[in-house]
Amino acid sequence: MLSINRIKIFEKVVLIVLIHTSIMCNPLFGQKKNAIAPVNFLYYNNQKYIGVIEFINTDNGEVLKSFNVVENNPFNNLAYPVLKQSKQGYNVYEIDDVQVKDINLNGPKFVIRRDISDSLTIKDGAIKSYHSLKFRDTSYFVLKYHLNLYVGDELLGVSNTVYIFKKDGKLMKKFDQLDTQCLTPCVTSDGKYFAYGFGGVVDESLSYFDNLGYRIIDLENESLIVDAFIEKKYHDINVTNDSNLVRLTLKTMNTRSYWVYDFNKQKKFNKEYSIDEMGLWIDVLPEGFVFELDYRGSGNFRTDYFETDFNVEAIK
Repeated sequence: MLSINRIKIFEKVVLIVLIHTSIMCNPLFGQKKNAIAPVNFLYYNNQKYIGVIEFINTDNGEVLKSFNVVENNPFNNLAYPVLKQSKQGYNVYEIDDVQVKDINLNGPKFVIRRDISDSLTIKDGAIKSYHSLKFRDTSYFVLKYHLNLYVGDELLGVSNTVYIFKKDGKLMKKFDQLDTQCLTPCVTSDGKYFAYGFGGVVDESLSYFDNLGYRIIDLENESLIVDAFIEKKYHDINVTNDSNLVRLTLKTMNTRSYWVYDFNKQKKFNKEYSIDEMGLWIDVLPEGFVFELDYRGSGNFRTDYFETDFNVEAIK
């Protein structure tokens, strides 16, 4: 029998979930409703993977909408030979004697690594897919289906399909024509902006899929308002939202640089910290970063304010 576990996500809890999925071996996920939290996650396969998201009416516990994340994977019914099932249960496809430009994903855009020609013929390749779910305060849920094309352990191409759901389960936006990777996607709490990173080293070959960068999209008209590469001294980027702010974390071996976009003020703030300093970082407020002084548990705090302690520039 399928074992199902539910997780309750409360409005004021700040939480990020990144979970790989697996094919359900049983369509029954139970009927219990939760009158407190806006969503229920229905787990399966020894409680490892999310199979269904239920969006809940918090007034009466009614399930407003239900989304089966496994059945809706757009990459699980491709017209290529199936080699096996992945550990998550999705189809792993054989790609052999196929030119890159001829790879057909039935709609979603396929993106190749920057140093790969679309005339390259793939030999002994494999396509794998998975999904991740990200949210901060349950205002919006970002569900990303991700596909990788490998030859051996080397990543040659990717594709992404991103669904953005409101907390009542209504689909707000769908993106499946992104022409870059889509790393750590997020939506601001007001639902106005969608942001994500791309590029960087992607496998043990140490090849760059693309130069490291990020994008911010205005969701009202789906216009690309920020499309930027970052300096080569950084080796990784993480994109997230703090309420209505978009925050980038840019990493070197010894430092963390933070770039914060506040579109309400039309300002961009940035500041660099050492890794030791960030060990005392506690929180992000609309006004700035909060740190504990001296040591963890000291009970003394300071705030680095965006307007006075960060570098400030206008968003162009």
